[in-house]
Amino acid sequence: MAKKRTTAAFLKTKELVIENLEYLHLRVDEYTNQGMSDESSLLYNRVITLLEKAEETHTFQEFEEIISKGKQIEHHLDAWHAQNGGTSIELKWPSIEPFL
Repeated sequence: MAKKRTTAAFLKTKELVIENLEYLHLRVDEYTNQGMSDESSLLYNRVITLLEKAEETHTFQEFEEIISKGKQIEHHLDAWHAQNGGTSIELKWPSIEPFL
């Protein structure tokens, strides 16, 4: 029974992380079209790489790094958006600490 709960939690975590990264991907596109600098498409490529890793991830430990990097990108986008009169994104990232 505990294994089923862990599996369900993992799948829910994976789904939420991928949704968040897809949202960040859209925001990078939108903000660069609005004038945000993304030299050599660095931010765009980081989000794509994280999406690929998230889709291939099989453990909560692997998600720890992906979530951390996703939050950093979110913070970067929030800072640019705030400088241009916008509000923060405030994504809900899953808590994986109980599973580590």
